Amino acid sequence: MGVDTPAAEVIRDGLRPVIGVLTSYDVDQLCAKNNLSFCDLLLPFSSLANEVALKDPTNQAVTHSARNLSIDFRDLRKDGFLLAFTVMPHVLSEAVRSTPEDSAASSTTALLGECTWYKSFRDGFLYWAEPAEHEFLRHYLACLLVVSTSHPDPLEQLTKLSQAQHNQQHGGMGQTSGAPAETVAGPAHAATPKWFLPNIFKYHVLVHDVSTGDDRRAEELYQTMKMAYGANACHLLRINSTQPTEATVADMPDPWRQCLERKYRGLHQGLRVARMHALAKAMAASAVDHSAIDASQIPSMNVSSVSADLNNDRPKLSETPRMQWLQAGFLRDYLTVVRDTKAPSSDLPEFPVPRIVTESLKVFYGGHPPASAQVIEDEHRDLFDQTDPEHLWTELEKASWLACSPNTAKLRVATLFKPVVDEGRTPDEHRRPTPANERFTVQTNIVNFLQVPIALCDVSVEYEPMESGKVTVETLDCLVLGAGEEKQLRLWLVPDSEVTSLSVTAIKLSLSPVGADNVPDKSLAVQGRLPLRLRGRRLNSNTQQRTAVVHAPDHRLQPTVTSQPWPLLSVELTARDGSPIDHLTCHCGEIRSFSLRLTNIAAVGVRSVCVVADPLDAVALTRRSATSGADNEELMETKVIDGHTVWTFPHDWNLAPAASSECTLWLRAPQKAGKSAVQLVVYYETESGSQLSPAITPWPHQGGRGTHLALLWKAHVVDRNGKSGFIFGEQWCPVTIPRTSGYEPALAVVQSPPATTEGAPALSFSLPSIDASLSESQSTVASVTCSAVVDRVLIAHDFHAERLCNVPVGLKLTNTSRTAPARVVLRCSNANIAELTAASRGHRGSQSALWLGRTTHSLTLEPGASRSLPLRVSACRPGVYDIANLRLESRLGDSDVPFLVSVPSIFITISDTRS
Repeated sequence: MGVDTPAAEVIRDGLRPVIGVLTSYDVDQLCAKNNLSFCDLLLPFSSLANEVALKDPTNQAVTHSARNLSIDFRDLRKDGFLLAFTVMPHVLSEAVRSTPEDSAASSTTALLGECTWYKSFRDGFLYWAEPAEHEFLRHYLACLLVVSTSHPDPLEQLTKLSQAQHNQQHGGMGQTSGAPAETVAGPAHAATPKWFLPNIFKYHVLVHDVSTGDDRRAEELYQTMKMAYGANACHLLRINSTQPTEATVADMPDPWRQCLERKYRGLHQGLRVARMHALAKAMAASAVDHSAIDASQIPSMNVSSVSADLNNDRPKLSETPRMQWLQAGFLRDYLTVVRDTKAPSSDLPEFPVPRIVTESLKVFYGGHPPASAQVIEDEHRDLFDQTDPEHLWTELEKASWLACSPNTAKLRVATLFKPVVDEGRTPDEHRRPTPANERFTVQTNIVNFLQVPIALCDVSVEYEPMESGKVTVETLDCLVLGAGEEKQLRLWLVPDSEVTSLSVTAIKLSLSPVGADNVPDKSLAVQGRLPLRLRGRRLNSNTQQRTAVVHAPDHRLQPTVTSQPWPLLSVELTARDGSPIDHLTCHCGEIRSFSLRLTNIAAVGVRSVCVVADPLDAVALTRRSATSGADNEELMETKVIDGHTVWTFPHDWNLAPAASSECTLWLRAPQKAGKSAVQLVVYYETESGSQLSPAITPWPHQGGRGTHLALLWKAHVVDRNGKSGFIFGEQWCPVTIPRTSGYEPALAVVQSPPATTEGAPALSFSLPSIDASLSESQSTVASVTCSAVVDRVLIAHDFHAERLCNVPVGLKLTNTSRTAPARVVLRCSNANIAELTAASRGHRGSQSALWLGRTTHSLTLEPGASRSLPLRVSACRPGVYDIANLRLESRLGDSDVPFLVSVPSIFITISDTRS
């Protein structure tokens, strides 16, 4: 032991005589007013400095005297002694963890007794260790029976408490008649109390609250107790439960704080860890035995909670590092038990983690599989992954189905229409067919609700064994799910033509913890399964179904396999130069054409092909016909069904096996910049079945309409590499009609005489003059107008010979006020020069164009006067630039309030002569 902790003190504090305590419910309520139990209340007074006499239970003779005696009071219902081999290690571990570090602990020459962590371990071990059968150091020497004066019948309650102690010690022998005796039911983690003598000494305590109780009644009850049990076996304890005021609480001592922090450090958290490890082993045993398990019982490990109730619907995540450590231990314990107890020939265990989100499960019937199973990332999701509240996928497919089935009555749609991608929204009481030698796809989300990552390896779908035929199953090699992460899996199998039916039952995988560098720890990898349990729609057709929760069967995972071949189209959307389409970058309103090529890769012919898109006004289809000629194309036939435009091929059109057909798909970009997507669904049929081929094209975000004016435009653009070309588009311009008569806010474009060697006219962009009927406040805002003049809007420059291309710009300012002068400040910011070339968007580099000379100009315009400012801009590479994004402020007369003057856009196109 250390010098500051003598052996005698350690023995005195760690091996104190133990006294059991039984209290009535009213005593517990009284002590709880100050957040204490009765044993907690006695803690500061359990060590006696004076000399005391020890007597035998019969109070006959003094057998021994002791000085500095310490007594250990234990509530038999709340504390007890912890079990040695199940809970004790976890409590001691948490006691050490919760001990603050000190300088002695970090010193290599420190004595063991000087380290605070060792003191915590030693004190916890001596306090919580369960007594062995052959030793009496931790056996109860006596029992305190405690009742308060607020009890309706304190003497009767003392009798019940005494009988409860007797029944616990002697196994129910000697029970007296009368009211039922109290029970001594300790906590589950506590060992059964052991007593020092058969006839244990009982001491009776009457607690009286002087702040609320009757002193006279308390004295009368105490005298009655002494006559019944003897004066040496009774005590009247007076306490004051009044809460101190804020003014006095700072000056009052608190002898309980230090004591409680030391006979509870690590207890509650250790019990929680012990419960978690016990639960891990129980769940592992359940998984091996294939009994019912509940994944929601895995603890969320809330630090502030010490409750053993772990039955939450979905554990809440906490980012506390301690909780991550606890759940990592749970996962390792669980996998270790499963690995060590599972017989080699037994069925696979059912894992409680990760959890399958059954609401997200989708089934796809038919289709050729890609190279391997997939984890669908957000940026690679297709139309099957659209989970919007409008059910866009189902609506588009239904519109296509109606277009190809013109004679189907609307009333029969609900019973006849079956979506190819089955999300469980339609009745699934009957088993649906899937084609042989094509994939049967199961897509679902899985979530790791633990706070530690897990690794899933060799992931595949599990199916019931069949009598004949062969099924090829695709396997996903490895997937790491981070803490709280949810991902989407797409798995499939391919039955051959001898298989008649399938039944997918689970997702099979190998579960393991994740080690350093996010690598799976394969030493603890255990193979198991995640069962797929589906239920159909809720039934509501009769009284019994309406009063009870009854669901129809869901057979989405039990399809029949048909040997009859299904149609299958390969859909390719390519640019005119043959390059595939992935992400497009274009101007707002720009119209582009693409080749839509349909190839029949099945063994049966295809007919009744139609295309539906969303949004409906972003797509148009044209194709050559017998009457259109070789160089012209006609607009394909359209139908509007349920608010969707469906483009249909002619009724006599068909596509034989291995044949191809091509049409032109026109896409128009939205009016506002941003990212969006245009969904394209190709629906086709034969006499034997239907199929879809989805396509998705990212596109700028589509904005709203309102009152607009449609403009068809053609623009000449040059990219930063000097490549030039023409683009076409359609722009919807908002139409605004001002309330003030005589004022036209539209932009006027004035063409001046040609003055360029390239044949392009010089353009002047200006705002119209202000009408004299405007009020003074309106004329103040619009008193200064601005027009810009450039000599050339199409400029050819050799950037190899001269690195910079300088362009002169003339800015004309006019004060339209007839009474007051205008003070004008022009600021030329290099950041305001916008390079509009589509290829340059998102480019992170130096500024493409800069203003030369002064960047700030100040001048005064007299009433009705005009003045021109010569400016120059310098560009370092080809492109299309808007150089008129200038900041122009004006102040009219003596006003100090500035008004921004609108500067019209000035577009110049600079090309490289080498291109």
